[in-house]
Amino acid sequence: MQLNKITLSFILFCIPFLSFAQKNRLNYSAFLIPANLLENADEVIRIDKTIVSVKSESEAQITVNQVITILNNDSDANSFVLHYDADSAIKNISATIYDSMGKALRKMEKDEIRDYSAVGGGTIYGDSRVKHFELNHSDYPYTIAVNYEKRLGGMAFAFFPDWRIQSSPDEAIQSSEFILKTPNDFKIDYRAYHIDSEPTISIGKEMLIYAWNAKNIPAMKLESFIDRNSLEMPYVLINPKKFIVEGYEGSMEDWQKFGLFINSLWEGRNVLSPEMKAEIKKLTADATTDREKINNLYRWMQDNMRYVSVQLGIGGWQTFPASYVESNKFGDCKALTNFMMTMLEEVNIKSDPALVYAGSYTPNYEADFASPRFNHVILNIPSEEYWLECTSSYSPPNYLGDFTEDKTVMLFNEEGGKLTKTPKSDAAANLTERKIEIELAADGSALVKNTSKLHHHRESPWRRYSFEKSKEDLKKFFRKNTSLPTFQFEDFAVTPNRDEPVTQLDFQVKINRYGSKAGKRFFVPINVVSRRSYVPAKPTEDRKNEVVIKNGYTDKDEIILSLPSGYKAESIPTEKKEIITDFGSYSLEFQQLGNKVICLRNFTIKDVTLPAESYDAVRQFYKDVVKADKMQLVLVKSETEVIKP
Repeated sequence: MQLNKITLSFILFCIPFLSFAQKNRLNYSAFLIPANLLENADEVIRIDKTIVSVKSESEAQITVNQVITILNNDSDANSFVLHYDADSAIKNISATIYDSMGKALRKMEKDEIRDYSAVGGGTIYGDSRVKHFELNHSDYPYTIAVNYEKRLGGMAFAFFPDWRIQSSPDEAIQSSEFILKTPNDFKIDYRAYHIDSEPTISIGKEMLIYAWNAKNIPAMKLESFIDRNSLEMPYVLINPKKFIVEGYEGSMEDWQKFGLFINSLWEGRNVLSPEMKAEIKKLTADATTDREKINNLYRWMQDNMRYVSVQLGIGGWQTFPASYVESNKFGDCKALTNFMMTMLEEVNIKSDPALVYAGSYTPNYEADFASPRFNHVILNIPSEEYWLECTSSYSPPNYLGDFTEDKTVMLFNEEGGKLTKTPKSDAAANLTERKIEIELAADGSALVKNTSKLHHHRESPWRRYSFEKSKEDLKKFFRKNTSLPTFQFEDFAVTPNRDEPVTQLDFQVKINRYGSKAGKRFFVPINVVSRRSYVPAKPTEDRKNEVVIKNGYTDKDEIILSLPSGYKAESIPTEKKEIITDFGSYSLEFQQLGNKVICLRNFTIKDVTLPAESYDAVRQFYKDVVKADKMQLVLVKSETEVIKP
């Protein structure tokens, strides 16, 4: 967003009068920011200087100096969350707030820094902690200057700091520097994205100094239908080629060697008790195929073990032993994955853990640049082309969901690591099938009965909430996400299928005001259950980004409208409405059987990437669909009551 307290013209007007003030106020005045950096920005990074000093293959020291001008209350750059643990202490935090003219207002007090455990509700214990502070001022713009130091050791050393030049699209950069000091024999690998930036390298007697810098990078104007993962925000990834963590030697020279390091952390942690082995034999005794054995063991684990995050030291990468899960009946993603892998070993089924970055964001992964940027572990059974989410107590076997679907992952075993992709469900698989029956009364009220079968991504939230939330919470979720007018529940049920990614949603609701009357006519909406209302924003004058449509899906609706006694349809469309494009399709057709009007509706959105100039066509498609979904049936009183078939 643009600066809301100071107009651009005012900034340009004031600059000549600030030359004297510049010499005395450290140039922190907001009026000195170049005009192009204010456009579309919520904050401007005036100075961002990070110095990383590597001491050895297991320890480094980081110093950070940042000066940020906060332009409006949409910015959250005034809030700092600094993570640390026993191996990465933070010290010497200081901060000062300056007003719009660059005048120092106050320094942050030590008691303004909150220090608390970073262990969340799903974590049973851990040593991760957070230092958090906010620097607020009532008048915008204002500037904050922050300094701190951090020790980097343990597994955090393998997560080497990156040079994140621009952390969000609404952030402008005036000056950013990243300086890396290493011993002469310390080898690194780096990769720049969305910036042509090679470091300046200085060679000393005992030290190499790499220096990157960037200046005057404007904020971005966000556009509809973009892939935020591929926004061209500049950054540089940096990895130590070799490192040491609690005596374990690791390498990121390539994926194979990094996989060997991770595998070494898991070795010898696949031991189960004789009792557990006997239970596995019993669970698989009647199974005739490997897939049956996998499913039986997976369901048993879901019923008997629970997910609890554990974050202690190298435990962030090293799994707890299978015996730990067996004894305690819980584990984190690594421990449960290892436990499942160990159970499969007992029935001679080989499986491999896969590191993945779960969630909506996906880092860049390249075949010739190993990287430790993962946050989750799942399990792959190559012989069956099977994937298991071992932390879930309710997912069907061989179903990952949108949390880890269509992701680049690193499989690892005794042979090392290698990249592969998890499966992706397409628009046809992400299907919603609805049968909607509407019994319309002459007073304008209606009873709406719905039976839906939701598949893959369409069913994921309902499955999760049906296990995690009460029926009343499910009803609240339904109310929040429905297009139905004001209604009262008469029946409601959510029924997940345990064996496949399908959930059935049934509801019956009473709507007191379904249609509207005007004279002798009765106007009745055709589709109140699945109608679309979203229209993309108007196009920008010069769109820069490709049009990216993700998470494609299909709706197939049968809507049966029973007319009230004494009414008939004035007219019913006889021609099928159809829109077919490269990125989606829509069709709507009507039939009449006695006093029933039947509407068949199909709507598909595909996963596609299109040229920027396609945006107008995409927007028009959505407008046409919204218009069609708003169609109303016009009823008039009949001279004789319609006879029901």
